[in-house]
Amino acid sequence: MYKVRSGDTLEEISKKYDVTIDNIKECNPTVQRYTILAGQKLKINCSKGPDKGYLVHVVRRGDNLYSIASRYGVSVKDVMRWNNIRNKSVIFKGRKLKIYKNA
Repeated sequence: MYKVRSGDTLEEISKKYDVTIDNIKECNPTVQRYTILAGQKLKINCSKGPDKGYLVHVVRRGDNLYSIASRYGVSVKDVMRWNNIRNKSVIFKGRKLKIYKNA
């Protein structure tokens, strides 16, 4: 889930999470055209296509591997393996991490 912030656009959110605007709209039937509101919660990437076996998490300030793994119900070891991370303590804001749905 993504909580819309003031000034966000669907285009920016789709680029940030590496999904299409149509995918965001498909996951969120209440989104009409390009109108989103600050505070609104959006599902990101609910596509079931064969190439979408994972979603992309963009590391934010304050994130760590444990909090990210917990958010998606996966293990820290899996997140590290999927993203070729060798040192648990080193992830940077803005990095895109793959999180596989059916781990």
